[in-house]
Amino acid sequence: MFSIKEWNFEEYKAAVKEIEDPVDRLDELKARLGNCWIEWLNYDAEFEDEVFSQGEYENICLRFEIFKTWTEKEIKIHSDKFYNEIALREKSSWFEHVRLPFPVVWNRRTYNDFEPEVRRNGKKKEWIDWLLGNLVEGKEEYWTYEPWILNAFENEEIYEVYMDSSADFNMQSILVGSLTNDFVVFLLNVKQVLALKDASPNKKAITREPIEIERSELDNVILRTVKLRKSAGKSLHWNRVLRDLKNYIGEGQRIVLSDIPARDGTMKEGISFYVDGYESPVQTLLQSTFKKKLTKFRKLPLLE
Repeated sequence: MFSIKEWNFEEYKAAVKEIEDPVDRLDELKARLGNCWIEWLNYDAEFEDEVFSQGEYENICLRFEIFKTWTEKEIKIHSDKFYNEIALREKSSWFEHVRLPFPVVWNRRTYNDFEPEVRRNGKKKEWIDWLLGNLVEGKEEYWTYEPWILNAFENEEIYEVYMDSSADFNMQSILVGSLTNDFVVFLLNVKQVLALKDASPNKKAITREPIEIERSELDNVILRTVKLRKSAGKSLHWNRVLRDLKNYIGEGQRIVLSDIPARDGTMKEGISFYVDGYESPVQTLLQSTFKKKLTKFRKLPLLE
């Protein structure tokens, strides 16, 4: 593995050339540059704490600039030269993905978020096989995914909603770096249940209509924002949707982003929805609840 400290630069360049798929090669370069940014920031902080001498710090900065310049040049070359291959990969990727053929999950929460959509498309067995087939042993008692998946994962904006906003800097792939053994066993159990279902005759039942759920006016604003941003090809990252809500409200409506009371008595970031004629908001929504709603709204059939 390349690092600024070890400075195995020539070995790394040779290893990159060995990656046959140009899109995978591009993802490796982008991900490695991100890793080196974090490595350099850590060294920068350690220099402030006087862990390094001035000379050592200047040497690290020089190495970083050399690597950064080379990598950015290679990324530009690959992005231009392999434009068609990148577009083809995006076209063959899963809904709202640009690299991965299936959603990547790392715990029961993310599994529950993506499973309904996969099942609806009749791809659950293929999905589970793909997830298990791309697992590798990680550090200590944990599991992780193949390196190419970790690199591709960095390109997928849909997973940004799961990132800890309080962290100053982190690679998105940190989310999938430590799968527990319990979750891997759960996936194996799902695979076994699906195999048993395939071996058993299917009983037929009368199809029933889904339950109609009444949405609040604020829910309608959120859904309208997601739908119109999606049709315009805009990002559905939670923060961008949140900031754009005000542009999709109805007449006499107003949205204010501010701290609101939470159940535990503290004040937390949230949304206040006002309607003309009322001094107080007619509905409030915590930002954390908004993120969960947004994740579910993005998977509604009408957005597919």
